[in-house]
Amino acid sequence: MDQQAFAQLLGNYGEFIGAVAVVFTLAFLTKQLRDSTRSANAAAHSQRTSRNIDLMRWSADSDVDEIREQIDMGSNVSPRDWSKLRAVNLATLRHFEDLHYQRSLGLIDTETWDANMRGIRNMCARPGFREIFEEGKFGIRRSFQTLVEEILDEIKTQKR
Repeated sequence: MDQQAFAQLLGNYGEFIGAVAVVFTLAFLTKQLRDSTRSANAAAHSQRTSRNIDLMRWSADSDVDEIREQIDMGSNVSPRDWSKLRAVNLATLRHFEDLHYQRSLGLIDTETWDANMRGIRNMCARPGFREIFEEGKFGIRRSFQTLVEEILDEIKTQKR
């Protein structure tokens, strides 16, 4: 075997080894990306759960349910009570808006989104929510405003 043929053979082996190395590298990167995505989704889920717990604790520790009952019975509430109710509702609304945004990015699965849609519908049906939403909707993403407005219209139609 002459020197040129030997060099050609070495070059072919080098190309083959390089191609195999590229395939292994791509497989490794794919696995790393998948693991990273799972980890990020788990962290996001944990954060959503913590936020839900905080909102529930905040609602449970305050007298918001009593304020809602007063509004439902047609009673007037004090400006202080209205402010409490507004704060709880706007915080919850922001939470759901964030979930809506994450859903639009494909970061929330259908099962989780459906469960949160029930929460959004329940929130929209609460006494005083429509007024609070109208006051605070201007800082909310338009696509989420549209969703909430559609739900509020459905609720209004069902009450007729």
